[in-house]
Amino acid sequence: PTSTSLAAVRIQSITTTGLVTEEVDILRHEIQTASRDASISYVRDDVSLRHISECATPVPGATGRVVVVGVSHDSDEVMDFQVSLLDQWNDRILSDASESVRQPFVLIMEPTADAFVTMDDSAILVQLADWILQQVSTFELRVPVVNGQKIATHPSLAAVVPSRRYEFEDRKSVLVFDDLISRDLRRRLFNVVLGYEDEDEWDDSQGPDPRRWVLGGLVDATNPGDNEQQHNYGLTSDATNDICYHRHEALDELEVVFSSLFPAALVSRLDGSSMGDASVTPLTANAPVYGDTYQPHVDADPTNLPPSPWTDIYGRYPNRAKGKPRLMTALIYLNQQWNTKNWGGH
Repeated sequence: PTSTSLAAVRIQSITTTGLVTEEVDILRHEIQTASRDASISYVRDDVSLRHISECATPVPGATGRVVVVGVSHDSDEVMDFQVSLLDQWNDRILSDASESVRQPFVLIMEPTADAFVTMDDSAILVQLADWILQQVSTFELRVPVVNGQKIATHPSLAAVVPSRRYEFEDRKSVLVFDDLISRDLRRRLFNVVLGYEDEDEWDDSQGPDPRRWVLGGLVDATNPGDNEQQHNYGLTSDATNDICYHRHEALDELEVVFSSLFPAALVSRLDGSSMGDASVTPLTANAPVYGDTYQPHVDADPTNLPPSPWTDIYGRYPNRAKGKPRLMTALIYLNQQWNTKNWGGH
């Protein structure tokens, strides 16, 4: 081993952008605590502190809150420090009644601290913006489901208006689109979900096909009732992986429809791993049977998301906040027919 690997890691600098003065003061205290827990040397008077009030981020909706901790060299202790500091900060967000700690931030550990400290503010802001872009790319937070050329094939959808609209409290709004997809696409999507070439391959009077469905396989509410949790048929893990991560032309076409419906927006899938819950998949399905009950609920509220790359970049905010990413659930009824009077549902 080299002499560098044997030397204690030292914190040399702290650079922040997007934080207010009260937060910077709290941050220094948290860094001192985290460094002690990770056996990293922190001498307050020897640490260069630099604060830039605002970072113009190239990512729409990003908070631009970044903390760069310069260290003497990289090591396992640096990773321990990083985890400890983020845990402490997120705990403060949840418990600080004074709101002096407001939002998460992107944490960068920078082992080439000397070069970073000598940069002027404009050069630092360029570097910070680049780091934000790297985070967004690494965790695939802003990947369009289709390219512009494909969207151009459905220009007429931009003029489509919902047939009905419902509002629930402050956070929920439901738009209903009738005949948004063709009968042919409905059939092909149905077969993708079932895993069949022909939707008549299984006799539904026998209940959901056990090769594709499992009881309790889908729980999409934060606090589901006993009936919804225990008696709801969801896709098996293999079937979920199939529709989410294998190529299906029908799903490609559906994503073109969604992107064409909102031409001014970038439509992207979201994976739960980037939002703090790896059990949440971008696509799923359920098989309603007699006796099932379902209630309106919030699938994902940006105000209450757990610590994740998503909250580090975009913060926590009310859904539909101006300039912020909007979380939407697309619910598609794929049955050939649906008798609302006798079967229930919306």
